[in-house]
Order: sequence, then C-alpha cells, then structure tokens
Amino acid sequence: MRFEELDRQRQQAARQNGLTGEVAETVRNARETYEQDPTQGTLAVISRIRGFIRHIVTGVIAKHFPDARLEHRADWDEDIYRDLMVMAARLGVVHVDARTGDLWLEPQYRELVLTGKDVSGQAAEDEADYRFMLEVAELGSSEEPPKWLLGADAGYFPIMVRYFREIEKMEMTHRVPMSRGTSFCSDLGETAFLSFTHPTFEQLISDLAPTSFLDVGCGEGYQVAAAAKAASVERALGVEMDPEVAASANTRLAELPGAEVRAGNVNSVAIDDEFDLVFGCYMLFYMERDDQLAMLRKVKELLAPDGVFVLCQYFPDFTDFQQVMIENAGGAGIQHYIGDVVNSCIDAEVLLNQILEHFRSGIFWHEYKAMLEEVGFEVSEIRPADPLFYSHYVVARRSET
Repeated sequence: MRFEELDRQRQQAARQNGLTGEVAETVRNARETYEQDPTQGTLAVISRIRGFIRHIVTGVIAKHFPDARLEHRADWDEDIYRDLMVMAARLGVVHVDARTGDLWLEPQYRELVLTGKDVSGQAAEDEADYRFMLEVAELGSSEEPPKWLLGADAGYFPIMVRYFREIEKMEMTHRVPMSRGTSFCSDLGETAFLSFTHPTFEQLISDLAPTSFLDVGCGEGYQVAAAAKAASVERALGVEMDPEVAASANTRLAELPGAEVRAGNVNSVAIDDEFDLVFGCYMLFYMERDDQLAMLRKVKELLAPDGVFVLCQYFPDFTDFQQVMIENAGGAGIQHYIGDVVNSCIDAEVLLNQILEHFRSGIFWHEYKAMLEEVGFEVSEIRPADPLFYSHYVVARRSET
C-alpha cells in the first residue's frame, strides 16, 4: 500500500481488539477441536502464545523482584529493565500509574511472586498455556508430529518456543550468550522464510521486476536463490558477515547462474555494480546505530538511479499501521486478535534483542523512518511480509529533495 494512504488510514482508524464475542467462541472451538480437526491446530497454538510468554515474564520478575517491588536498581542495565517492564505492562502483569508512572504487579501476580503458591485465574491459565507450548515444542520435534501440527507453520512454532525460553535465562545487569548458539537465529529465520514469507517475497520480486538484486546480510542465501529464479533477475548477489555461512550459501547457489554470496561487511566488500533492488531482512538489530546509518548510506550508493531499498522487519511501534493493513485485507475480529498475539511475540523479540550478546539494538519504526530520512530516502510503500502481519516490507526510494 502507498505509504501516504496507509498513514492517513492509520490516523483515522479505531483499534479493534480483545477476546470477546465471536472471537472468543472461535478460539474456544479451536482449542476444543484441534486434535479431531487439524485445520484448527494453528489457531489452537496461537491462542496459547500470549499466556506462554506471560508465564515466562512472571517467572523472570519472581526471580529478580522477589519482594514484588519493581524498582530499578543501581547495578542494573536501564534498557533491559525498561524493556522488561514495558513488556510486562503490555501483557497485563504490571500496572502503570498514568499519573505518577509508578509500577506495581497486578494482585494475582503479586501473590504468585511473593508466595510462589499456585493461584487461580489468569496466572493459572498462563501456566497451562506454558505447559501446552512446551508440549508443542516436543511434539513438533518428534519423528511423527500429530496431524494438527503438520501445517505450513509446524516447523516454526517449536523453534519459536525454544527461542522465547531464552528470556528465562536473562540477567538484569548484562547481556547473556544464547544458550543454543548464534546459528539458532539463522535456523529461525530460515524456517520463517520457508513457512511464511516465501510467497510474499516472490510476489515482491515479481511486482518490482528488478534486473539486479543485492541482499545485505543474506544469511544462508534463501532470498538470493528465490530472486535468482525470478524471470526479470539476471544477477543476484548476497553479502554475509559470517564466512562459514557465506560458504554454505554459495554451495546452495552453485547451480543458479548469476547468483553469488560474498563474505564480509557491505561497507567493505568490493562491489562495483549498481542494483535495481537492494534487500535486507532481519539484520539491522545485529548492528549499532552508527553502523546502521553507514549501511544505509552504502545502500544508497549501490542503488541504480530508479532503484529501491526494501527492508523486511518487525517493529514494536507499528501496531496502528498493522491494524489498518488487517482491515484493508478484509480482516475480521479473529485477524485483529491474532495481530494482538503477534505483537506480544514482537515485544518478546525486542527484549531478546536487548538481553542476548550477539544482538546490538531493537529496531523501532519511528527510529528507522528517521534514519531513512537522514540518509536521503523516503518510504514509498509498505506491504505485509506474512499472513500473520508479523513483519512488513518497507519500500524506500531516494528522496526527491
């Protein structure tokens, strides 16, 4: 959608949220019938994700705030503390006083933190959702997953469970290494592409019809391969920092004419050509802000005069745009509900960006748009990158001024 029109609708739109009425009935039916009706499996799992995350966050708070006093402490990292509190507030675990800004735990979560005893209500439902998601991870990794976990997204949810559980190991004072190794994130990105974004990426390439394609931070080269197979593309180049990953990608691309991956930083790798389309996917959060700006300036240099830069990314402060896109796609109440669940996942990803060693920063829409403008780009279009409206393609061109 053209960005100007999307922004206009965002400003006019009223959010439609909540698990009520027909949405509640739809979710309840999915939970009751998914084992007999495999088509309900995805919704049955999605409906448990927020409780799963909420249980994790409550456990982290119990560990670091055993007295239930949510005050920042002198030796704690302010960004980690802030993002944890923001996430807890959005999940309904923490209440924020609008007048004073004071934070406190909602009553049942306070009781759980202080006593460690079983409680009823939402906290108990959260624990049940947590155990359900652990079972999903186990079943999804088995040799013969049940039929209700055999949809296109079956491979994604078990990996997502393991990823979000990294939050359980977080420290308030410093970043921690990912327990499963950094290659885990590549696996997660690969699964997300194969399960969700492959069709939209192919449509993007078809619509923009570039002759030349460059992927900045291409990982294993899945988008490079997909672009190389497009009718319009004569050359598809990827740049990847990790030399082992770059070598693996080149092995995959060996039989695709005009496709190649080079190891190194896009700012230092020798690239003499201009490209009709420069692409980046889930890569900015591996970079400091100064490096992000340097990368965007380099991208501008590498673009052909009428070229476009497309970033595939999720943003925690993109909710209003997301809801308008759901409306424009004909989304009903259940799509808005799923969008809200997705936003809880995005909040979890932002916290992970803050607490894991190999990340450098979270990416926010208002900051990214400001960086584009600083470098001399303007956003021309935004389109969903997946059917869950989790991430989006932000299409940018050189500013006319």
